[in-house]
Order: sequence, then structure tokens, then C-alpha cells
Amino acid sequence: MLAIEADFVKPAFRPPLCLAIAFAALKYGATAWLLEDPLLKTKKDTREMLEEGNAGGGAGESKQTQELIKLVLRLVFAALAAYTFVQDVYTLASGFSTNAWPQRFHGIAMVLAFSPNTASAMAAACTRELTTAWSGRLPRCVQPDCRSSSELIALLYGHSIASVYVPAFLFVGLAYGLLGAFVVSYAITRDVVTLPFRLHEGRLNAIWIAMPVVLAYMLWTVTYNGIILFYFMMVRRRYPDLVARMKAAGAEPKPKRELPHKVAARMIGMARDAAVLGGTRIIGNARAEASTELQMVEADVPLAPEKDEREVEESCILNDHGLAFMCSAKVFFCITVPMVQLAVIVATRVYLGMDPWNAALDSFQERTWAHYFQHVSQTR
Repeated sequence: MLAIEADFVKPAFRPPLCLAIAFAALKYGATAWLLEDPLLKTKKDTREMLEEGNAGGGAGESKQTQELIKLVLRLVFAALAAYTFVQDVYTLASGFSTNAWPQRFHGIAMVLAFSPNTASAMAAACTRELTTAWSGRLPRCVQPDCRSSSELIALLYGHSIASVYVPAFLFVGLAYGLLGAFVVSYAITRDVVTLPFRLHEGRLNAIWIAMPVVLAYMLWTVTYNGIILFYFMMVRRRYPDLVARMKAAGAEPKPKRELPHKVAARMIGMARDAAVLGGTRIIGNARAEASTELQMVEADVPLAPEKDEREVEESCILNDHGLAFMCSAKVFFCITVPMVQLAVIVATRVYLGMDPWNAALDSFQERTWAHYFQHVSQTR
């Protein structure tokens, strides 16, 4: 471990990759449940849920207890996020006092990558903003009830943590993640290519050190697909009528590719004839024929069918590609945080002058279970 890593990264925040991916998945699930992710509902149900909560009145005692528990949990999450943010700032200030500016940039990248708030920000991104957009208004604390206060805290928590950590994480991913991923890929490829020679010489340490990274990637793939499948299965189970209507409707009719070219050629030909003859009557007939041609095309194949009000109200990840993409992107970035952490360490070592091969192998070795427990026990 380099001296700069000890200044900016706590040993407890560098667990084995498999454990870090599992924690990121659990954090995503807890955040989605606590913030009531609207991607698990339709637009109509999200709005009705908020209206029912704001109406209050008829809520039973069990419902009020649930709202109180959720309010307390959201306060705890917000307090932990604020505490972690203060710790990140303190770590940066402490590291800046012992490192010059070239190393400070690396320190900022490491603190952002290893901060517990980063994975939470990926999970919370666009959650409350989408809920607010669907409801058409911001949460209001008109009455001092748990529901209004809880919604306001959820909005402030999700928006604050996402606006601070998401842009910074994207910058870290571009400046350090790409280089680190390339070096890791190079090290694994070199391991595979030189495997026959190392088998002959009896040197297998490198491939065994790289195995946890390969297993972590396999776990990442299973986790990502599992979460996405869970989302779609939950929505399909919650709205069987919508699924049945989608199956009955089938695929939307697609316009024929040659139709626009034929219509354009037909109109150009009629305009040319009208110009040659020079008669307004021919022009009028050409316009009428062109209008008839367009009407026939529109009647035959609807080029851009508009969604009715019912389809808009039932928008969800099953029938809206934008919402499905948002769901996939949030899950992808959240559980990719541990992989970016490894890439940041590797890239930092390369930037500081270490050769890519040793930078990758040393980083692989530090993310093993034995090294993790040994390093944590030494720092206590």
C-alpha cells in the first residue's frame, strides 16, 4: 500500500470485491425500499399513494405506525449520510496537509470512490425526483404529520446525496476508472497468455491472485441481472391486467421503410408535371392527389401513434423504455462502485509511476480475504 492510500482510504472500506458487491446490492435494496422507488409502480399508483398519504384522515393506527417507523429510518439514513460527508471532508483535509497538489487529485478520487455515500447516491438518484414529477408538486408540510415530514426528508436526502456524489463519481469513473479497467484487463489477459509458460516453470501465484477479481465479476453479473429481473417480476406480478393488455395488443405496427420514399417521389413527379403544363388546375389536382396519397398512407399504417391518457397513467418499466433504462442505469452504477474502487487504486499507482503489471497484481492481492483481515487487525 502506498502512503497516499493510507492517508485517504480507511482499511475497513477496502473489503474483498465479492463482499463489497454484496454490500452495494444490499444498500441498493434498502435505499429503494426506504425511498419507495417509483420504478416498482405505475405513474397512477404513485400519485394515488401520495394523495392518500396527504389526505391522512382515514389512516389506521397500523398505517400511522408504519409511517412513523419509516420517518425514523429516513432520519437515520439522512444522519448517517451527513456524518459520512463530514468524515469525507475531514479525510480530505487531513490528506491535503501531508500531500502536494498532484497527489491531492488522486486523494479526491479515492475518497469519492470509497465513500459509503457513493453507492447510496447511485441508488437514490432520480428516485424522489421522479416521484415529484409524477405527483406534479413538491412535498408540503401543511400539517405536522409523519407522512408529509417523511416525504420532505426523503426528497432532501435523495436530492442532496445524489447531487453531490453522482457527478463526482462520473468524473472519477472517466479520469481513473477507464485507465484502471484497461490495466486490470491487461493484467488478466497477460495472465491467460503466459499461463502455459508459468505452468511449465511452476509459477502460479499471479493467476491465483487474479482469481478473486474474476469471481467478483461473475458475482457482479449475477447480481445485476438478478436485481433487474426482480424489478420486472415485481411489476408484472403487481399489474397482471396491464401485462394481459400488453400481450393482447401485440407489437405496434411499424411503418414500411419504402413508403416515405414512394410518397416523396410521387409528389415530386406531380409538381414537375404541373410546372411544365403551367396550369393552376393541374396544380390543384396535384395537391388533391398528394393529399389523397398521404391520407391513404396514414390510414394504412399509423406512423406515429399517440399514447392515450390511460397509457400515460400506466407508465412503468414494462411499457416505457426510458424508465427501464433508468432502472438499469441505477443498478449498474450502484453495484459497479466496488469495481471502480479497484480501478481507482490501480490507476493511481500507474499515475504515480508504477508499472501496470505490478500495480494490478498488488491491488489484486490487497483485495483478498486474508489480506483484508490482517490489515484491519493491524490498524486497530
